[in-house]
Amino acid sequence: MKLRKILFYCNDSDINIFLVYDETRIKNIDDLISEISVECQLKYGIMINIYDMRISYNNKYKNISPLIINVEREGVGI
Repeated sequence: MKLRKILFYCNDSDINIFLVYDETRIKNIDDLISEISVECQLKYGIMINIYDMRISYNNKYKNISPLIINVEREGVGI
């Protein structure tokens, strides 16, 4: 297991989404998008479209910027 943090923040709103995913489960960009999208929906109830960097929240679209951060190695608290 190799954990990675990803933070999505919106410059024009107060929406900030913080997720952690297991990098070893990611084989390609589509896996990454799927992993983040599912986690985001489960954790926040927010639809996220990584391809055009937007989130849909309360039927409004907001532009987002991702910040991906390495997490310390396996099994270490986050």
